Amino acid sequence: MKKFVVSMAVVIVACAGAQAGIVEHLTFDIDGTAATGTDAVLVGDAAVTTGGMGISGEALQLDGDGDFATTPGFKGIAGADARTVSLWVKTAVNQADGTFFLGWGDTGFGSRVRYDLGLQKGTSDQLRNELNAGAITSNTGTTITDDAWHHISLTFDGTTTTFYVDGQTYGTSTTSVNTTTTEDLVIGTGIRPATEFNENARWTNGLIDDVQIYDEALTGDQVATLYANPGTVVPEPATLAILGIGALALGRRRK
Repeated sequence: MKKFVVSMAVVIVACAGAQAGIVEHLTFDIDGTAATGTDAVLVGDAAVTTGGMGISGEALQLDGDGDFATTPGFKGIAGADARTVSLWVKTAVNQADGTFFLGWGDTGFGSRVRYDLGLQKGTSDQLRNELNAGAITSNTGTTITDDAWHHISLTFDGTTTTFYVDGQTYGTSTTSVNTTTTEDLVIGTGIRPATEFNENARWTNGLIDDVQIYDEALTGDQVATLYANPGTVVPEPATLAILGIGALALGRRRK
């Protein structure tokens, strides 16, 4: 009996750290140190809050005037590979429309070379996935620029892009994706600099927290779990299966 319980404990410990394909996780709780992946460097006036201002702990604070964070060496997900982007945003009420929250890819004009996520210009409730030579938009019915926290997620399974806001699905698209990994991930703007448009609309004014990037497309239920549990990550399905089998076996052993 004791030997069996010890074996189960080993299984649980070994599996506890397994996470579903997460390649980058920035909590911004102390600085730009990553919980998983590459540490972020803060640029310009970008700073980390104090006093628990984040959705979970602290957050990245941006003033909308050219400050952002970047991850030297981490260039996102390439080509048409599956991916998930998940983050929390709390923008100022006067946030300029057309802002982008994060992006990676190439600053050039090749087809589908970028992967930016933000707001459609001229709207406060429409998300935009900028690809260059093509973009995907989705009406959410939720005003995002309202000085309140919102969970935004974007998944791509190799064929279909799905938008989520606050745990709910808001549109899909089968527009092709072919992202170049030339530039490092940026947070607080899109990969193309705002100066190309002679405006500051692409810079986030507000807070960003709990940035997660996965190399797989999470399910709707998994995205809903991230929304319901800020700061947590999605565990590997195999982990849950092993723990479930172990718990069942332990229960039978006790009978």
